[in-house]
Amino acid sequence: MTKYIKSLDSIFEILLLMIIAGGLLNINWFFNPIFASYYVFCLLSLVFIILTLVNVIRGPFQLYLNLPSSYLGLWCLYILLRNTASKLDLDTFLIYMSVNFLLIVSATTVFNSPTFNLKRFFSGIMAIAAIESCYCILQYLGFIRSKSEFFIVTGTWINPNVTAQFLAMCVPVFLYSFKNKRKKIYQGGFALLLIALILLKCRAAFIGTLIATIVYFTLEYSFISWVRNQRNKTVVKAFVIIGLFFTLSMVNQLYISKIASSQGRTFIWKLSSMMITEKPVFGYGYGLFEKEYNLYQANYIKKGKASLQELQNAGPTTVAQNEFLQNAVEGGLIGVSLMLLFLGSLIIVVRQKKNNPKITASKNSLLNLTYAAILSFVSMAMVNFTIQSVPAMTMLSIFAALLYRNIKTAEFSKTITFQKNASLFVCVLSMTITLCLSYRIVSVAFNDTQNKKAFLLKKEGKTQEALLCIKALESVLKSNRDYWKNYAGIYFQMMDYGSALKCLERAKITSANPELYLATGVCHEKLQQYPKAIQQYNQLVLLQPSKFAYRFQLMNAYMQNKDSINTIAVARQIIDLYPKIPSQKVTQYKKAAYNVLNNFNAL
Repeated sequence: MTKYIKSLDSIFEILLLMIIAGGLLNINWFFNPIFASYYVFCLLSLVFIILTLVNVIRGPFQLYLNLPSSYLGLWCLYILLRNTASKLDLDTFLIYMSVNFLLIVSATTVFNSPTFNLKRFFSGIMAIAAIESCYCILQYLGFIRSKSEFFIVTGTWINPNVTAQFLAMCVPVFLYSFKNKRKKIYQGGFALLLIALILLKCRAAFIGTLIATIVYFTLEYSFISWVRNQRNKTVVKAFVIIGLFFTLSMVNQLYISKIASSQGRTFIWKLSSMMITEKPVFGYGYGLFEKEYNLYQANYIKKGKASLQELQNAGPTTVAQNEFLQNAVEGGLIGVSLMLLFLGSLIIVVRQKKNNPKITASKNSLLNLTYAAILSFVSMAMVNFTIQSVPAMTMLSIFAALLYRNIKTAEFSKTITFQKNASLFVCVLSMTITLCLSYRIVSVAFNDTQNKKAFLLKKEGKTQEALLCIKALESVLKSNRDYWKNYAGIYFQMMDYGSALKCLERAKITSANPELYLATGVCHEKLQQYPKAIQQYNQLVLLQPSKFAYRFQLMNAYMQNKDSINTIAVARQIIDLYPKIPSQKVTQYKKAAYNVLNNFNAL
């Protein structure tokens, strides 16, 4: 039996490392490459969960349910009920959080195996972090192409923030491992990680790394006790002054280096807070932040409430750049309360361990590691998206499970240990849910690849084949914005503008992306429905007031509709508008607007 458990532990270890690595993948097999990480994470996690449940039923392992995972389970149940009430088939976030819940429960069970090799597992995590860091450095040196046209260094993700957050979550593992024999190797890997973080330029990751380092060393080396000692009073004051000076200097530099981004983020937080007051209890619905926020922002600007600076910073937004605000907007106070209970219960665990004499020094170090990682995650969640960042959330789930390693001897938190009959029932129920989730994920992932296939066929000019391919996907992707956008593109290429408009309206049910309004306006222009096109372009300008192309489109639509007064008004707006980044395109738009005013003798 011992050999069997050891073999199982090795399999589980490999699977967990594959789950972590899989979350870092962005593959072009799907219409949106970032969904590759979501599909791989969910499918590998579900394999891990099924294997764990099978072995709980067979006997080698015992199932545990702790307080944090219970709160996460309640949160998942609330998301299900909220989605049911909205009558929209938006299950991506529900599936994602449900998989994380089951992963925490399963990983807690696996980590409590006496033969699970934690040092080897941590070495695997550090190896993944080091490889990702090398990938970033090679991108900077020009040996590997960036995943995004907007950033030189992104890592294996399109968004560099996601890569940086993952690396920040790995920092405590490196700090913990510096005590081991291979200290110099780990220090070398940590140096690569720090270089990658600097190249990625993610402020949230800088904050997360700083918090993790301070928390880990403070707990590990009893820094609080040293501070409380009256003999060290003068030194402590000096450290506080120096620390504040460097911290404020760093914060100031981070703010100035991305001042437009910082101001834009502040504007997002302001409007998100206002949205919460309008639907405080249940929120707007999970998966609808992008749509509801952008429409709210457009309405705010339409009413003339936005300042000149806010108009300059306003633009299409997909996330709130603050997990607490976003969850309050989507799930209301109930949703954000459950989120806080989940994260708060993880934090409280460390306080409980201080009064427990059964926890040895090695277990204490492990708790310090996990606590530092959890606080790092929470601090990053205040200024960026972390729950929706697959690699960062994967690491949180693993650390949440690690908090409950050696439950039988530690006994530092309320934990339910299921007996044989109860365990069998819970396992069968969990297995049923897991299989249903697996079927759904496989189905969506396959249909997503077909959506990409239809897109490529359209690109090759094979519109009939593309149409035949995409029609069969509606039952699975009916709430997918990218599906309807792609569908509309095929009809547009076939010059069936009426059908394209129907698809675009379906996409707008769950999204307020400016591209949808632009495409709708162009379709109306093709049908010579200029008043309707003008309506779409006006909304487009409200969604992103600083974009010259949208105002130019609106000016031309007014000209086509023979509305000279509004044509002149928009032309003057284009001339007066100050560009964020001066370019040749902007010069062309301003020149065209000047010519319009000249033609109307309105100079």
